[in-house]
Amino acid sequence: MNDNLIVKNPTEITADAPISDETLIQIAEKAEKIMKAMEVIIKFCILKTNPQDWTDENGKPYLQASGAQKIATPLGIGWRFDDGKKISEDGGHYSFEYKGYFTFQKRTIEEIGTRSTRDEFFNWKGKKPISEIDPNDIKKSALTNCLGRGVSAILGLRNMTWEQLQDYGLKTNRITKVEYKQTEETPESKNLRDEIKLMVLEMTG
Repeated sequence: MNDNLIVKNPTEITADAPISDETLIQIAEKAEKIMKAMEVIIKFCILKTNPQDWTDENGKPYLQASGAQKIATPLGIGWRFDDGKKISEDGGHYSFEYKGYFTFQKRTIEEIGTRSTRDEFFNWKGKKPISEIDPNDIKKSALTNCLGRGVSAILGLRNMTWEQLQDYGLKTNRITKVEYKQTEETPESKNLRDEIKLMVLEMTG
């Protein structure tokens, strides 16, 4: 008896076993159905949102938590979060991180959401003392960031372009563009800006 002889299960498909034409056709038909189904789902998702649910961050579409919730509820997407953790950084800065678990049609993925006191939204070029930044704002923003990222990822909405959103019917000319520019401001203007920032955080939280 040849000790080098390996007996394989005749029903097992190995890497060197060719796939039959019939199997290839079945795979292609199934793939085509999946593609059409995902196209319908993505179109549904986009139409469930409005321009206020998206922001332009460095030229790319970003789905906010408000839009993620509008999409997740009717599709039956479930999620849960681990307890957020605070991460110390250099110079007295810190960030909050949340890990979320998102489930859709028996498939579960993990996603991370983070926000830091270094983020320009909270502290443009580090000009604001860290002591004046509310930790609760960082925590809430990290949580909503995780929600938006998780729903987008499990539905294949990440890395979409503005052209794609327009093709699906979203009016992208009404999207808020996030830019950080240094400007001179009066104390009254600064107070108003801080009030608006807190209002935005409450709305997106």
